[in-house]
Amino acid sequence: MDKLKAIFPVVTDNYTLCDMPASEIEEDEFNAMVEFTETANIVVPIQNMIVNRTEDILRDKIVPQFWSFFKKNDFSRTGFQKFYNAVKYLHDSYTSFYHIYDRLLLFRKRTNLKKPIYEHTCPHSALRLILRAILFSYYYLEHDNIIKEFYEAALKMEDSEGDHHCIILEDNMDCNCLHSFNETNSF
Repeated sequence: MDKLKAIFPVVTDNYTLCDMPASEIEEDEFNAMVEFTETANIVVPIQNMIVNRTEDILRDKIVPQFWSFFKKNDFSRTGFQKFYNAVKYLHDSYTSFYHIYDRLLLFRKRTNLKKPIYEHTCPHSALRLILRAILFSYYYLEHDNIIKEFYEAALKMEDSEGDHHCIILEDNMDCNCLHSFNETNSF
């Protein structure tokens, strides 16, 4: 079980996104875990455990934290920055899970596991589906205004790009607002 936790840290009870190992797992260690799961006939339960823990973490921690960035306040440069921070937080969280799902994909290949995850044979597609479903299950109508105002401000800023003046900070274009907008959209 320790090898499983090392390879898929998401299955531990106290997993946080900071626990994602930066280094790659040793091939021998991964192969030993694969062999153990096949011998014990627990390949499908392992996949289910990874997916279930992902759902728990997204539902209980990540998504509520994402929506907390959208608390009501008057939209100004802080609203613009809050939207950027919310999207960046969600992207960083998703990226951590994406790496775990890279390992799940490898695990599925090595064990020849064909059982789909929510009708998806690619774990990454299933992860996107899970994230969207949980994200929109928490969606509140009051967030529409912040999102709308963010894009209105960003599009106005994009239109005034030649003016060398930022409409968000009411300053010169040496600010980071346009870059933040573009980066937010790239997530």
